[in-house]
Amino acid sequence: MNRHVAALAVAGSLVLCGCTFSSVRPESQSLVATKSYTVAIVGPVTGTDVLWNSYAIEMRRQLITALRESHVFTQVLDETPAAPPPQSAYVTAQIIDVHKGSAVARVLVGFGAGRAYMTADVQVKDPSGAQLYEAAVKKTYAGGLGIGGAGLVDMDDMSQKLGDETAVAIEKWTGVASAR
Repeated sequence: MNRHVAALAVAGSLVLCGCTFSSVRPESQSLVATKSYTVAIVGPVTGTDVLWNSYAIEMRRQLITALRESHVFTQVLDETPAAPPPQSAYVTAQIIDVHKGSAVARVLVGFGAGRAYMTADVQVKDPSGAQLYEAAVKKTYAGGLGIGGAGLVDMDDMSQKLGDETAVAIEKWTGVASAR
């Protein structure tokens, strides 16, 4: 009897957790990444589909917030100045894939079936326009526990988590330890 109660308690607590997964696949990285970039300028975040504009807005907002909270850069600007400082890194992103998944498949099949995901291509350039870093960042939601369950994360939440994950990828690229 105690085994069943303990198993139910563990299963219940895990179902209440939403399982999200991340992946970052760097496409290119400049050898000048060790140069000190003290200013991040977050440019446009767009979507390849006009229906994803709200996700792009949420992703950009969270990317700015996460970069500011990390203190990796002394300044994080959300507008491009007329004359960007020479030590600035210009960040842009484009959401290239959104799949809302299937709540039914997450509940009935589980184990990753019906997962939702969102992918963005991220670029960092210097003030001259030279490519410094490029990556594909993906955020995946597989339901509570990863074996199915209720939709605890909606697509707006997913786009915010994608913004967070993009900030983490940029922080790693800089080689500067985050304050978070």
